[in-house]
Amino acid sequence: MLKKKNRSNYFFFLCLISVFLWGCSEEEKVGNKKILKKTPIEVVQKQDIKKQNKVVDIKEVEKDTFAFVSQQHFVDSLFQVNGRKQEYEYKEIGTQIFIGNIFTKNQKHALLRYQNTDTTSLLTVLKNRKEKWDTVFHSTIEFQHTFGDFSQNEESVQFQDINFDGIQDVLIRKEILPMGSIALYEAFVYQNNQLKEVQEFEKIGTPNFDENTKKIYTQFISGSQLSFSISKIEKDQLIELQNVQIIPEYKNDSTVEVIINGNKGEWMTWEEAKKHIPAYYQEGYEDM
Repeated sequence: MLKKKNRSNYFFFLCLISVFLWGCSEEEKVGNKKILKKTPIEVVQKQDIKKQNKVVDIKEVEKDTFAFVSQQHFVDSLFQVNGRKQEYEYKEIGTQIFIGNIFTKNQKHALLRYQNTDTTSLLTVLKNRKEKWDTVFHSTIEFQHTFGDFSQNEESVQFQDINFDGIQDVLIRKEILPMGSIALYEAFVYQNNQLKEVQEFEKIGTPNFDENTKKIYTQFISGSQLSFSISKIEKDQLIELQNVQIIPEYKNDSTVEVIINGNKGEWMTWEEAKKHIPAYYQEGYEDM
């Protein structure tokens, strides 16, 4: 039998050991779950996040090790918390969430986008069916880093009717060319209750959508050379209707070569060449 004094010291010693072992444990409680302290946030089950009714802050994760995993988890948690709302938007660099009647007045959708590697982001579109969400579209988008990462800022997802059928479509900015004024996009049209990628849309830069003519206009300036393009979208294909290039003569600025649709060029004065500039851009060249 231990004496009272020794018994007290023994129990005190056991308490110290217990506290030490508890502090060294690599487990902690999140909701009703135990997870490893070194485990990234994504191991927490969605039902725990929903039950807690809070969003796990992306800053809680080690940025260097789990940056992209935490973005996915952050988007998932925001979606779980706000999915029942009629409308919701979250827009930050590399991460966007849109919930509401995005495409049609009678159907609720959600669009989630987040960066998952240094050069790719994931785009997911879900359709609401009563209390459930069904994934209806998923795509990986490649992009190029540009100065200041402006190509992937909070406005890199845009909704616009790009095929003039009265239904909102999706534009994802993927790159800004070094000259700064030309942005390249991937485009997705909503047709027959489906989202479809527009083939080769990224080949045209900084598109302008003219509701009056139902056409897409682009302009590219490289030094003194001018390029113009007129296009339209049929189903999920980009169709180029006209391409005009105006190239000044090296030794004579008053004479230019005009190349239309890749055919043999014709030499003419600048005043004559301006007539070949699409009407959409004519006003900007009147005084030149």
